[in-house]
Amino acid sequence: MKNEELRKPKVSVIIPVYNTEAYLEEAVGSICRQTLEDIEIIAVNDGSTDRSPALLSRMQQEDSRITVYTQTNKGLSITRNNGLARALGEFVYFFDSDDFLQPDALQQCYEAALRDGSDIVCFDALCMDDTHRPIDTPPAYQRKGLLPSGCFGSIELLRQLMRADRFSSSPCLNLIRTDFLRKIGLEFYPGIVHEDQLFTFLLYLHAGRISFLPEPFFHRRMRMCSIMTSPVSMRNIDGYLTVCRELKAALSLQWTAQQQELLRQRIRKLVGITASTALPLSFRQRMVVLKELAENFTESLQPASVLLLLMPCLKRKKNKRK
Repeated sequence: MKNEELRKPKVSVIIPVYNTEAYLEEAVGSICRQTLEDIEIIAVNDGSTDRSPALLSRMQQEDSRITVYTQTNKGLSITRNNGLARALGEFVYFFDSDDFLQPDALQQCYEAALRDGSDIVCFDALCMDDTHRPIDTPPAYQRKGLLPSGCFGSIELLRQLMRADRFSSSPCLNLIRTDFLRKIGLEFYPGIVHEDQLFTFLLYLHAGRISFLPEPFFHRRMRMCSIMTSPVSMRNIDGYLTVCRELKAALSLQWTAQQQELLRQRIRKLVGITASTALPLSFRQRMVVLKELAENFTESLQPASVLLLLMPCLKRKKNKRK
């Protein structure tokens, strides 16, 4: 243990890898080229069937800071959790294997965390296509102009972000103090999509101080074949429903009144998102969703969501008028 403490890096970067051979070298390379050199890079190969394992092996030989672990395919959440279990750094950063990080990102975030005594340092992002051409970036990725650079209490920050509908669930926009993360015992919920919606909100809710740097350090690649751009299915709905149920269960924990209210607001928001996401599904599937929401989230379900689940054509007509 003493030897591990002596070589404790400043940041552990955790990279889940699954069949991203076309982007892997660029993504990992953007981490290797960080101006903050005292880092460890934990790449977890989640049963890739393409050339990703061979590329990881070569990159590991070229940079001693890279450690590669291989497992049978278990999904994103378990892969991130397994990487976290091996992290030795003062801070941890979750990164995806098809994206890009600006060279000074970790350096600036690390310095801000030390300066402010923060549990989390968050920052902005840009979206790009496969050729790095900028494309429309969601408002939740762009908080510059809404928030000044500086340190906030987590309640204050969440209130501002949620009031403006600019809270981002992406863990890739946060540098996290490792001791804080392990103290609260938070991990990614396994076996679902939209797991970030649960992890990141609870992360912020538990935090004491959060620093914000208004810079688009993270560049997210929008791929047509990714989970987030695939057609909507009941898997998406099951993910959102699980997140809603877990947040509702979290209400029983010992929070302040302010934290409780933020939790209730987030559940209402996600219930609405669940309903709107279900609109492309069949009538039978939409009725399953409506039944679940009506029975378990009565206080959070809005009449407009009920109406749209019954008659999604109303939304299409509204969009045409716009």
